Amino acid sequence: MTTWSLAGELCAMARIPGIDESSAIQLLGLGTTAADDRSLKSIPVREWYRAGAETYGYVFDVVDGGSSTIGRYYLKACVSYQAERPGEVVETWLVRRLRLEASGISVPRLYATRAATILEEYIEHDWVRCLSAVHVNGDTRSCDELLASVALTLGILNELGFPALGGVTDFRSHGADTVLVDFGADLGDEGVASPTTSADLEQMLDVADDLGVRLSRQQLVRIAESFERGVRKARARAGA
Repeated sequence: MTTWSLAGELCAMARIPGIDESSAIQLLGLGTTAADDRSLKSIPVREWYRAGAETYGYVFDVVDGGSSTIGRYYLKACVSYQAERPGEVVETWLVRRLRLEASGISVPRLYATRAATILEEYIEHDWVRCLSAVHVNGDTRSCDELLASVALTLGILNELGFPALGGVTDFRSHGADTVLVDFGADLGDEGVASPTTSADLEQMLDVADDLGVRLSRQQLVRIAESFERGVRKARARAGA
């Protein structure tokens, strides 16, 4: 039985027999570096851990010969028992991912897939903690941007009929945006949610209230407008 290794997985994802780790990293587009750099290597940050009902996650850095970090990345492995073959569920996730991205939702950058494993951008911050941080720091502008971006995302999901079972607690952020990272069970089945329902928006407002974010009437109006803009955006893409 072959022992799994991070370097071996990256080489396998590059799909070139006999390729070395540094060349595989460059071929996969992990970070930006000189084309002739042969000193790149991967360093585990957090090894395999349970990341969700269907997934395990693995966080790693890519560093150069001077041990300077070029970028941080994320392996996501599907462990669903519903699939007849390893990549079946992942294929469904990828189809959903493309559809949602085409509808205007931000998703992590995808680098490669192999069987039941996805290699993608690592997004460090979860949305709720970002909102809490900008609120505590008194950053009203970033707070408004986070609320508007999540309302837009929820509007798109709502119009497409995704119930987003995990709510806003499943979203992540680069700091002032909203990124959808779960395309499996927590997203729910398309067509289940009613396009006239805004329960997810209400849940987001409850989360903000629990964090002590007191919204003015003007802010609430802007949030509602962002939600409706998301609905219109999804409709426009569907009709294109």
